Amino acid sequence: MQLKLTHHRYHEASQGVALAAPEPVGNEFESPAMRRVLERLAKHPGQHVLDVGVLCGGTIVSLAEAGARVYVYDLITPLLAQLDADGKPDMDRLLHPIDLPPGSVDVVCLWDLPDMLEPAAAARLIQRVERWLAPGGEVVAQFHISRGDRVHRFRLGGGGRVQMELVTERPGVIRATHNNQIVELLRGMTIRHSSLLRTQMREMLARKGG
Repeated sequence: MQLKLTHHRYHEASQGVALAAPEPVGNEFESPAMRRVLERLAKHPGQHVLDVGVLCGGTIVSLAEAGARVYVYDLITPLLAQLDADGKPDMDRLLHPIDLPPGSVDVVCLWDLPDMLEPAAAARLIQRVERWLAPGGEVVAQFHISRGDRVHRFRLGGGGRVQMELVTERPGVIRATHNNQIVELLRGMTIRHSSLLRTQMREMLARKGG
């Protein structure tokens, strides 16, 4: 399904997007990486941003208002369905709907998706992200420092503030990723920013081509 609002493009390529339930406790953090992304978009309007998290209208609006052309492909909902079916994601089937030309995207928001994948599958995802990114393009991701069972929607607000909204709970759905594993996963790119968030996740901003 594709919707056109003013001059921005919103593309949602999955069906059955999970509904959010509010967190009982404020689960919000300041995202230095997303603040930098918003500043980049303000300086260079019209850049293409790909968000692969659970569909969130607030995030789409925030990115669009910053000047981006926004593409949204919810990979998490079909991933959960695959995990429920056989416990192992089919990466080719998962990524097939994202039909974007190589070098056509300026920013990719992965949120915590890599931590829902086994290392080999996460590496394959990052390889595809690098293919989509234009030279100088950036990827933002949050990595958990401990295992978890909560899947979230990430709602981006002004100034790079992000609200995590609970979507569902699945035992062991989130794996812990250590610093050396993150560095190895992003080895083809230059890490521009790294910070430990108050939500006990490590946020990374990496750039293609230095």
